[in-house]
Amino acid sequence: MRKLFLFVWLCMMPYQAFAVNTYTNSYYTISTLSFISSTDTIVNADLKGTLEVRFTNTLTWLGGSCNDAWVYVRDDDAHLIAGILTAKSTGKAIRLFADDVDKPNGLTYCFLRGFSYN
Repeated sequence: MRKLFLFVWLCMMPYQAFAVNTYTNSYYTISTLSFISSTDTIVNADLKGTLEVRFTNTLTWLGGSCNDAWVYVRDDDAHLIAGILTAKSTGKAIRLFADDVDKPNGLTYCFLRGFSYN
C-alpha cells in the first residue's frame, strides 16, 4: 500500500518539482528584449506575461538544459525586469542564474531567478 501511495504521489507532482538550478560562469550582453502579452491566445500559456531576454553570444550553462540563446523573466519578478532593463540600457554584461523547467512537449524554458552585473 505504501508503494502505491508513493507512486501516485510522484505521478501527481508538477514538472517544476524536477527543475534544476543552473548558472553561467561567464558574463553576457543582452541583445534583444521581447515583452510577451499576458492576454495573447497564441503564446504558450507558461510564457504569457513574461519577458524574453536574448543575448549577443551563445550561453554556456553549467548544469541543466537551458536554451543557449535566451531566458525568460516572470512578470511578477519586477525587480529582475528593472535590473534587466538597466543592464540593457547601460550595455552591462550579466551572469545568469536560472531554473531549468522541463515542459511536457520536450522543450526547455529557463526562468531567470537572479543575475549579477559585470
